[in-house]
Amino acid sequence: MDTFSTYPEYRREMLMSAYNVITTMEKWMFLKSFEPGDGGFMFTDHPEAIEISNEINNAYGGGHSGASLAMTIRVMQKIAKKNNPCDSNSNST
Repeated sequence: MDTFSTYPEYRREMLMSAYNVITTMEKWMFLKSFEPGDGGFMFTDHPEAIEISNEINNAYGGGHSGASLAMTIRVMQKIAKKNNPCDSNSNST
């Protein structure tokens, strides 16, 4: 998947893991429209965002810090807004 080729190699595994989680959970449309507010994804209290965060962290073996998890979700949100993987009219990511 060359979607992540511009990121450092040490980040690619966590990004691919998150991508797979969001695809499995079918949460691309949520990420496309959701804005977490002033605290960002790191401090949101929205139940659906928390569920996504927990699943992403679990899939990555619990190895995310708050900052790496927030950055990862922001990258996923960027993908959702730019080229929604669930939109049949989008190019493959």
